[in-house]
Amino acid sequence: MLSASEREYLRQIPLFASLDEETLAQVGAATSVRHYDRGEVIAVEGERRGSLRYVRTGLVKLATTSAEGREQVLRLVRAGQTFNLVAALDSQPSAATATALDLTTIYAVRREMVHRLLAERPAVAQAALQALAADTREMIALAKDLALYHVSERVARLLLDQERCACDRCRNHYMTQQEMAAIVGTAREMVGRTLHEFQAAGIIDLHNGHVIVRDRERLSVVAREQANARSHTRQHPAASEHSKDDHALPPRAAVHTRRHATDAEPREHAAD
Repeated sequence: MLSASEREYLRQIPLFASLDEETLAQVGAATSVRHYDRGEVIAVEGERRGSLRYVRTGLVKLATTSAEGREQVLRLVRAGQTFNLVAALDSQPSAATATALDLTTIYAVRREMVHRLLAERPAVAQAALQALAADTREMIALAKDLALYHVSERVARLLLDQERCACDRCRNHYMTQQEMAAIVGTAREMVGRTLHEFQAAGIIDLHNGHVIVRDRERLSVVAREQANARSHTRQHPAASEHSKDDHALPPRAAVHTRRHATDAEPREHAAD
């Protein structure tokens, strides 16, 4: 059960933004609060805990694992965002394992409350449809990346996503090469090789375990963003192990190898 001050954070959830104070208090009474350390598992793929989860603070990784033990990150959920909506709606097993990547606080809203609001409040149902549509578009983008993009393009997109994010969590959470590999869907060695090729091309610097982006324009060219503009409101992964992954830099990346780096202040990312 949430206190009055804690309930106000529920308004950041699109499903509950239109609720009156009385109904919001009922949602708060159906909500539990849990705290997780970095690396602690919040929910396991396949388990039947269909609560809607809201990240009050911290950062959560949603991932699935193959029978061979290979991990693929599906999404990084930042503070102020929700996850597990599908399981809360259909009462089926969770499709991903959720792990805290930092000290994390989770609000869990019971599925019975979610179902009741969907039945009684058209605005809640509309918000749920919009959230599901956004998730579907994200999965379509992931499938597109699976089929069409090189490892170098996916690494470049990841670095650019980190560059664009203004939240303190993304600025301060430096990913290891293993975490980067799980997000872009390749081996750690391929991420390391790609980063060193970016460095050799003058696009980034590697310094004390961090990546420093020196030329955002050329990084965007590698990511093929000029020809394939799409939303970066959420950080989403890509995954593939095609034979084209053996070529870390696609041919078009050489177009701007002589251009100077931008004057903007560089940002650092992990590269162990």
